[in-house]
Amino acid sequence: MHYYERQTPIRNSTAVKDGVSSDLRTYKNPQAPVYILSGACGSVEELDLMPEPNNATWNPASNYNDYGFSRRLRQTVRCCHESFLTAQCWTNS
Repeated sequence: MHYYERQTPIRNSTAVKDGVSSDLRTYKNPQAPVYILSGACGSVEELDLMPEPNNATWNPASNYNDYGFSRRLRQTVRCCHESFLTAQCWTNS
């Protein structure tokens, strides 16, 4: 499966948008944990079927279609870079 999902900061099952930009792409000093699910590595299998549309307000970014890789830069920078063959998504926390 090739899968990437980034959530807004979550506390007590609720999105906490303090420190999150209005376009939901940049997190500066988020006030709760940010979860990133990255299963975008390439494999010899075909792509899995895309799940039902996810309309959750706490899930601003997901990609089920492309091959890619994740790279976490130095922990002090706290920046995660996800690259796909067709798109790039930067998340800063």
